[in-house]
Amino acid sequence: MLLKRCDVFVAGAGPAGVALALRLRRLGYEVALAAAPGEAAHSFETLSPAAQEQLATEGLPIPRGKPVDFEIRWGNATFEPRAAPSQSLVVDRRVLHAEVRRRAIEGGVSVIDERAKAPESTADGWRLQAGPNAFCARVLVDATGRRGMTRPTRRGAPLIGLHVVYRGENLPAAARVAAARDGWIWGAPTPDAGYAVSVFEDPRLGKTEGDPAARIKRIVDETGVLDGATNLSRLHAIAASDATPSTASACNGAGLFRVGDAAVAQDPLSSSGVSAALQSAVDAALAIHTLRDESSAGPMVETFLNRRTQRRAARHTGWTAAFYADATVVYPTPFWIARAQPRPAPQRISLPGLDEPIGLGMGVQIQSEPCPVGDHIAMRRVVAPSSAAEPVAFADGIEIAPLFDALARDTTFRRTLTLWSRQVGEARAARLFAWAWRSGWLAPVPQRNTGGSDAPLLD
Repeated sequence: MLLKRCDVFVAGAGPAGVALALRLRRLGYEVALAAAPGEAAHSFETLSPAAQEQLATEGLPIPRGKPVDFEIRWGNATFEPRAAPSQSLVVDRRVLHAEVRRRAIEGGVSVIDERAKAPESTADGWRLQAGPNAFCARVLVDATGRRGMTRPTRRGAPLIGLHVVYRGENLPAAARVAAARDGWIWGAPTPDAGYAVSVFEDPRLGKTEGDPAARIKRIVDETGVLDGATNLSRLHAIAASDATPSTASACNGAGLFRVGDAAVAQDPLSSSGVSAALQSAVDAALAIHTLRDESSAGPMVETFLNRRTQRRAARHTGWTAAFYADATVVYPTPFWIARAQPRPAPQRISLPGLDEPIGLGMGVQIQSEPCPVGDHIAMRRVVAPSSAAEPVAFADGIEIAPLFDALARDTTFRRTLTLWSRQVGEARAARLFAWAWRSGWLAPVPQRNTGGSDAPLLD
């Protein structure tokens, strides 16, 4: 048996695994990537504008797809278009994975068309199998998606996806998302003139209702997602996949990193899986590179990755739980109630009066945290909210903690704007104040007198 050595072994060749491998290769690492061919349960994916931008930033191809608008029926009587065109693309996942795999080879990554298995921690890293070869690597990255190389540490309410592609006439031209009594449905026109449909429901329904085809038909009919289409036929057998959201630690302190769905598998209702996966790959690449240059940085790196993972999971859970809560108004059934949380209060829009007392928002702190700095992770002073939002070290090109340090206990919009203008200029000070106010990082404090105030400058 041939033993091969590399700096980093990446198990999984989806966008997250390839993005990480390419970043490390550009930094001079010897990277092996296991790209076992396999059939996904569902073949089509929607790439949001944010995901397309991130693919381009990481040097990954955006495959040709079908541009679509979105229509939503979330308890309302008919499908309604989104307020603005999404410019999303429906792409064939097999084509996407083939193209990013090709980009990995072009970038100098050693690609093995085998599945990684039997990982074993050793004194100097990891040893594992990929086909007939054994590999020894200092770092192992799990990018194998929801199945993961190890079980996730936490799972949400169980969810299963049932997937099928239809052929027919008069198929909808838009992607559609709709709520039903005991589940929800996503549908989108495919690049090859079909229409992909995925039904998401509690897997326990299968024990009582049985036939998946009947369950799909019931929700298709209930939601009207294919209303108007004729001569419908299924292209292939119905496929099923586990869609339960889950999380696992992004770093275990022993040279094992997780990216993409192996770290945070989102509820598909969030529609941002590719975008979040790519960001997790960037984070892991920064962490690996930092540890090579500073071996004592382990605790800082582990804190950085796990905090980012936890916050990312919390944000997406909050978004999807709010949508589930919206549907409970029409469908107060166990499916929706089990996944729902109230929608957070809307952000403030109007700015304060010029002489209105202001201060830091509730729970906002100025503290030191590990942050991305160039190709490394380093400690920086940040403005940290109490919510799942990421702390911010830099905004509008400047370090912002010193601006917040300068705020007096009892200050006003006028004083803050004057003070910040001296440090960063009037225009930038106005932008930063508006951002901090509307994000809740600055907030009103009880007034000690009832004097009038001037109208706000920026509204």
